[in-house]
Amino acid sequence: MPSKTKNAAVAARTAALPKIPKELLDQMLAGGAPMTAEQINATTMGKRAA
Repeated sequence: MPSKTKNAAVAARTAALPKIPKELLDQMLAGGAPMTAEQINATTMGKRAA
C-alpha cells in the first residue's frame, strides 16, 4: 500500500505540470479524428515559434 508521503509527493509533482491551453487542445482535437505525427509536430513547432 502506498504511503501518504509518496502520494503527497506525486500530487505535488502533478500540480506543478504546465496546463495545456484550451486553444491548443481545440486545434489538436479538431475534426474528431486523432492527429497524425506530422500534424502534432507542425502544431507544436508553431506554438514554440510563437
